[in-house]
Amino acid sequence: MGQVKAESRGFLFGIGHAMCDVSARLDDEGWAAFEKTFGFSASCRPHHIDIEAALKALVFIEKLAGEGHADLVYSAGGSALNAVRAASMLGAKALFAGCIGADALGDIIVNDIEARGVRSLVERREGEHTGVFCTVRHGDRSEDSKPEAPPIILASPAGARKIREMPLASLIPEGPGVVHAEGLLADRKGLLEGVFQSAKAKGLAVSIDLVSAEMARRYRALILNLIERFVDYVFCTKAEFEALGADIARMRSDIVWIIKAAKEGVDCYFQGGGSVHEEAPRGPVVDDLGAGDAFAGAFLYGRTLGLPLEACMKLGSAAAACALRAKGSVPDRACMNSVTNLAEGR
Repeated sequence: MGQVKAESRGFLFGIGHAMCDVSARLDDEGWAAFEKTFGFSASCRPHHIDIEAALKALVFIEKLAGEGHADLVYSAGGSALNAVRAASMLGAKALFAGCIGADALGDIIVNDIEARGVRSLVERREGEHTGVFCTVRHGDRSEDSKPEAPPIILASPAGARKIREMPLASLIPEGPGVVHAEGLLADRKGLLEGVFQSAKAKGLAVSIDLVSAEMARRYRALILNLIERFVDYVFCTKAEFEALGADIARMRSDIVWIIKAAKEGVDCYFQGGGSVHEEAPRGPVVDDLGAGDAFAGAFLYGRTLGLPLEACMKLGSAAAACALRAKGSVPDRACMNSVTNLAEGR
């Protein structure tokens, strides 16, 4: 375990899609009205729709909330953003770069991350809409670990995709620290390569979250090449790992792989064939939005503190539990305070 070098006392710099996360829970009447009006099916896979359709759905949900048929929470979201926000809540020096529209949803994102100590390098674009990720659930959620029915998930990146036009490599500060980027950006030729080259030249470690099994499969060769050449930490779900088709034994030996398998827990594979397993958090589940990202942020924060991988896994699991017990994608503040104490050995 001691073979794997930690990124002592550095910052965490997240790069990815800046989305406005909307978490809605509808009562029976609200759910029936939403289904009848829009016809979306409940599934763990998102419906990718254009921003006009997404905004129309939001207006309808807000109307339901005004009539008492919906509980609605807005927050900043996106995989990398969620991760650095969680790290900042634990005490990390954190930065985030992304792109949003000059609109009210963009205001939510900037206000959210700045209120939680994240330095915003977000670019606002006139004439663009801020991206939306909306999760619609049916019925009350009792605070237990029982599974609930699949939600309706609506995704519309909109202006978030304009991050591909930003001079990201030039925004990266000197190390020590970790650059944490989304694999979604692999669709722009040379973008991640430029970011990772700049990070390495400035003494930083590199982390990637695959985010999407579809993208991992589509850009498999490119992502594997980037991982082999630059990446120190790979975060992915079991489905994303299988889509990528990586043979860990044949890749660079010092890469740390963190593979999330929901209720099966998280596995970490590292140099020399070693591994650490962390059980899934137990306890109340209010909303699972952003829990895996909170794990990644806390894990990487632990690395910036110089903690060993076993301790980082426990830190990640504790932060994920804080996300699971909160409405929306922002982890519970009081719970995160206890995780800070864990990180600092108090």
